[in-house]
Amino acid sequence: SCNSSVAEHEEQTRLCEAKQATYHEAHCSMKARSSSTCATHSECHAREMSRYNSTVGQAQVLEAGRKHEAIALERIRCYVTTILQASADELSANGTAHLAACRALSGEDAAEQYALAYPSEPREEDCPWTSWAESDAVQCDTTSPTPTPAPTLAPTPAPTPATTSAAPWTLVFRQTYPTNFNPNQWSKNANDTANANFAILDELERFRRDGRFHFKLVWPLEGKLDQIWEQESNPTSPGPVSGYSPVDVPHTGDGWGGLVYGGTKSLLDGSALNRDKWWFAVGAFTSTGAGFPGPGSYAKQVELYVE
Repeated sequence: SCNSSVAEHEEQTRLCEAKQATYHEAHCSMKARSSSTCATHSECHAREMSRYNSTVGQAQVLEAGRKHEAIALERIRCYVTTILQASADELSANGTAHLAACRALSGEDAAEQYALAYPSEPREEDCPWTSWAESDAVQCDTTSPTPTPAPTLAPTPAPTPATTSAAPWTLVFRQTYPTNFNPNQWSKNANDTANANFAILDELERFRRDGRFHFKLVWPLEGKLDQIWEQESNPTSPGPVSGYSPVDVPHTGDGWGGLVYGGTKSLLDGSALNRDKWWFAVGAFTSTGAGFPGPGSYAKQVELYVE
């Protein structure tokens, strides 16, 4: 009947809108991750080139010193040989000339033994994700990364059950090695969610729903499993975690118990049950060559999302 066809059309329209919203969310997430990856790629090249140039500079100083020593040694050998082999009469008659000849030695052959061959500077390769990062096929709202899912219509008879999209995750923090945060630096590059280092933790309270926060910690560069949980307390305020409830928590070691105010070594950390530790760091003030304290090991990048 016509009514049945209209109902089926409305159901298919609703499903298509829901899938479109899911696609939009995935596309914008990929775009943000791609931009972050390319920024990390560029930062990594710049950092390693700085180390390379520093190492070359130190090596060149040492190389020059060794060459000067080699030249001085050749002249000393000349002086000693002249004095030991020449007779007293020879030294009296031609000693000045012999010594002048020793001083004139360039020592280039001896110095060449210490010459180093320096490799050419590695050029920065194009980031393979640039096309994603610069993609404008889908317009992404930086203040709200994903569109609001289409409203649920009244149930209609259909062969396939209706599906609903989960609330979108909003990025509120990202830190990428080797950048360190400073104490009380709750906001950083607040209008640039694609930046390798980003924070709007000062706005965290507006994401509270029904008196609780629904958090997700992500370590994109290490491939670790995401950490998802709920808690009532706002971790940007000093005090213990309250209302903690795990949702999908694969990392439970190192005193994990939700995010808590850090203050001394990081803005926040997840070692809520052992305050002698600061693993699961968010906004670390310091780092090691391996990165920041993550879930049981170190990580070069950490992201915090709230639903």
